[in-house]
Amino acid sequence: MRHTEPRTIERLDYRPSPWQIRRVKLHFRLDPTATEVRSELQIVHVGEGAVPAQPVETPVSSASADIASDGAASDDTASDGAASDDTASDDVANDAVAAAVAPLKLDGANLETLYVEVDGAAMPASRMTESATVLELRELPAECTLTITTRINPEANTALEGL
Repeated sequence: MRHTEPRTIERLDYRPSPWQIRRVKLHFRLDPTATEVRSELQIVHVGEGAVPAQPVETPVSSASADIASDGAASDDTASDGAASDDTASDDVANDAVAAAVAPLKLDGANLETLYVEVDGAAMPASRMTESATVLELRELPAECTLTITTRINPEANTALEGL
Protein backbone atom coordinates (compact mmCIF):
# COMPACT_ATOMS: atom_id res chain seq x y z
CA MET A 1 0.00 0.00 0.00
CA ARG A 2 1.34 3.44 -0.90
CA HIS A 3 1.54 6.10 1.77
CA THR A 4 3.06 8.87 -0.33
CA GLU A 5 1.57 11.26 -2.82
CA PRO A 6 1.92 10.22 -6.46
CA ARG A 7 4.89 11.83 -8.21
CA THR A 8 4.01 13.84 -11.28
CA ILE A 9 6.06 12.91 -14.32
CA GLU A 10 6.30 15.84 -16.71
CA ARG A 11 6.63 15.39 -20.45
CA LEU A 12 10.05 17.07 -20.27
CA ASP A 13 11.16 14.26 -17.91
CA TYR A 14 10.39 11.59 -20.50
CA ARG A 15 13.24 9.91 -22.35
CA PRO A 16 12.66 7.20 -24.95
CA SER A 17 13.76 3.79 -23.75
CA PRO A 18 16.90 2.38 -25.32
CA TRP A 19 14.99 -0.93 -25.52
CA GLN A 20 12.11 -1.96 -27.76
CA ILE A 21 9.77 -4.86 -27.21
CA ARG A 22 9.19 -6.82 -30.42
CA ARG A 23 6.78 -9.42 -29.07
CA VAL A 24 4.87 -10.07 -25.86
CA LYS A 25 3.34 -13.30 -24.58
CA LEU A 26 1.47 -13.26 -21.28
CA HIS A 27 0.44 -16.30 -19.26
CA PHE A 28 -1.82 -16.02 -16.21
CA ARG A 29 -2.48 -18.45 -13.39
CA LEU A 30 -5.44 -16.74 -11.73
CA ASP A 31 -6.05 -16.76 -8.00
CA PRO A 32 -7.87 -14.08 -5.95
CA THR A 33 -4.87 -13.53 -3.64
CA ALA A 34 -1.88 -15.01 -5.51
CA THR A 35 -2.12 -14.61 -9.29
CA GLU A 36 1.05 -15.58 -11.15
CA VAL A 37 1.88 -13.65 -14.31
CA ARG A 38 4.58 -14.87 -16.69
CA SER A 39 5.61 -12.41 -19.38
CA GLU A 40 7.81 -13.42 -22.29
CA LEU A 41 9.28 -10.38 -24.01
CA GLN A 42 11.37 -10.41 -27.16
CA ILE A 43 13.48 -7.30 -26.66
CA VAL A 44 16.12 -5.48 -28.68
CA HIS A 45 18.49 -2.69 -27.67
CA VAL A 46 18.15 0.23 -30.10
CA GLY A 47 20.28 2.80 -28.27
CA GLU A 48 19.41 5.99 -26.44
CA GLY A 49 16.38 7.45 -28.20
CA ALA A 50 17.22 5.55 -31.38
CA VAL A 51 14.70 4.28 -33.87
CA PRO A 52 15.33 0.74 -35.15
CA ALA A 53 16.37 0.32 -38.77
CA GLN A 54 13.60 -2.19 -39.39
CA PRO A 55 9.93 -1.79 -38.47
CA VAL A 56 8.68 -3.49 -35.35
CA GLU A 57 6.38 -6.36 -36.25
CA THR A 58 3.41 -7.19 -34.06
CA PRO A 59 1.39 -9.79 -35.93
CA VAL A 60 -1.85 -10.55 -34.16
CA SER A 61 -1.22 -14.29 -34.33
CA SER A 62 2.09 -14.06 -32.45
CA ALA A 63 0.78 -12.33 -29.33
CA SER A 64 -1.15 -14.47 -26.89
CA ALA A 65 -2.64 -14.33 -23.46
CA ASP A 66 -3.27 -17.78 -22.05
CA ILE A 67 -5.68 -17.48 -19.15
CA ALA A 68 -6.46 -20.49 -16.96
CA SER A 69 -8.22 -20.10 -13.63
CA ASP A 70 -7.70 -23.75 -12.75
CA GLY A 71 -3.90 -23.53 -12.85
CA ALA A 72 -3.67 -25.83 -15.88
CA ALA A 73 -0.50 -25.65 -17.92
CA SER A 74 -0.72 -23.59 -21.07
CA ASP A 75 0.71 -24.26 -24.51
CA ASP A 76 4.06 -22.45 -24.66
CA THR A 77 4.70 -22.85 -28.39
CA ALA A 78 5.18 -19.71 -30.44
CA SER A 79 2.41 -19.14 -32.92
CA ASP A 80 4.34 -17.15 -35.51
CA GLY A 81 6.04 -20.22 -36.98
CA ALA A 82 9.46 -18.56 -36.99
CA ALA A 83 12.32 -21.01 -36.84
CA SER A 84 15.14 -20.34 -34.42
CA ASP A 85 18.58 -20.59 -35.99
CA ASP A 86 20.78 -19.58 -33.03
CA THR A 87 24.39 -20.66 -33.13
CA ALA A 88 27.25 -20.55 -30.65
CA SER A 89 28.81 -17.64 -32.55
CA ASP A 90 25.60 -15.63 -32.13
CA ASP A 91 25.75 -16.24 -28.38
CA VAL A 92 29.36 -15.05 -28.22
CA ALA A 93 28.48 -11.92 -30.20
CA ASN A 94 25.53 -11.18 -27.91
CA ASP A 95 27.71 -11.65 -24.81
CA ALA A 96 30.28 -9.19 -26.18
CA VAL A 97 27.57 -6.58 -26.75
CA ALA A 98 25.90 -7.20 -23.38
CA ALA A 99 28.33 -5.10 -21.38
CA ALA A 100 27.90 -2.13 -23.72
CA VAL A 101 24.10 -1.84 -23.72
CA ALA A 102 22.06 0.21 -21.27
CA PRO A 103 20.31 -1.56 -18.40
CA LEU A 104 16.64 -2.40 -18.84
CA LYS A 105 14.47 -0.74 -16.18
CA LEU A 106 10.96 -2.09 -15.63
CA ASP A 107 8.44 -0.31 -13.42
CA GLY A 108 6.09 -2.27 -11.18
CA ALA A 109 4.63 -2.01 -7.70
CA ASN A 110 2.89 -4.35 -5.29
CA LEU A 111 4.27 -7.48 -6.89
CA GLU A 112 6.72 -10.23 -6.02
CA THR A 113 9.34 -11.21 -8.59
CA LEU A 114 9.57 -15.00 -8.61
CA TYR A 115 11.88 -15.76 -11.52
CA VAL A 116 13.80 -13.98 -14.28
CA GLU A 117 15.42 -15.73 -17.23
CA VAL A 118 17.19 -14.60 -20.39
CA ASP A 119 17.05 -16.84 -23.46
CA GLY A 120 15.97 -19.78 -21.29
CA ALA A 121 18.70 -19.42 -18.63
CA ALA A 122 18.24 -18.06 -15.11
CA MET A 123 19.33 -14.43 -14.76
CA PRO A 124 22.13 -14.18 -12.16
CA ALA A 125 21.11 -12.15 -9.10
CA SER A 126 24.33 -10.15 -9.46
CA ARG A 127 22.94 -8.63 -12.69
CA MET A 128 19.60 -7.58 -11.16
CA THR A 129 18.56 -4.84 -8.77
CA GLU A 130 15.02 -4.71 -7.42
CA SER A 131 13.33 -1.98 -5.40
CA ALA A 132 9.69 -1.54 -4.40
CA THR A 133 8.94 0.02 -7.80
CA VAL A 134 11.73 -0.87 -10.28
CA LEU A 135 13.42 -4.02 -11.55
CA GLU A 136 16.74 -3.19 -13.25
CA LEU A 137 18.46 -5.81 -15.41
CA ARG A 138 22.08 -5.32 -16.46
CA GLU A 139 24.37 -6.95 -19.01
CA LEU A 140 21.58 -8.20 -21.23
CA PRO A 141 22.36 -9.33 -24.77
CA ALA A 142 21.48 -6.68 -27.36
CA GLU A 143 18.64 -8.95 -28.49
CA CYS A 144 17.03 -11.67 -26.37
CA THR A 145 13.90 -13.23 -24.95
CA LEU A 146 13.27 -12.08 -21.40
CA THR A 147 10.89 -14.14 -19.25
CA ILE A 148 9.72 -12.76 -15.92
CA THR A 149 7.35 -14.50 -13.51
CA THR A 150 5.69 -12.40 -10.82
CA ARG A 151 3.00 -12.87 -8.21
CA ILE A 152 0.35 -10.27 -7.48
CA ASN A 153 -2.54 -10.07 -5.03
CA PRO A 154 -5.63 -8.80 -6.91
CA GLU A 155 -7.75 -8.65 -3.72
CA ALA A 156 -5.29 -6.23 -2.12
CA ASN A 157 -5.13 -4.01 -5.20
CA THR A 158 -7.01 -1.07 -3.71
CA ALA A 159 -5.24 1.36 -6.06
CA LEU A 160 -6.91 -0.47 -8.98
CA GLU A 161 -3.63 -0.56 -10.92
CA GLY A 162 -2.58 -3.36 -13.24
CA LEU A 163 -4.84 -6.39 -13.49
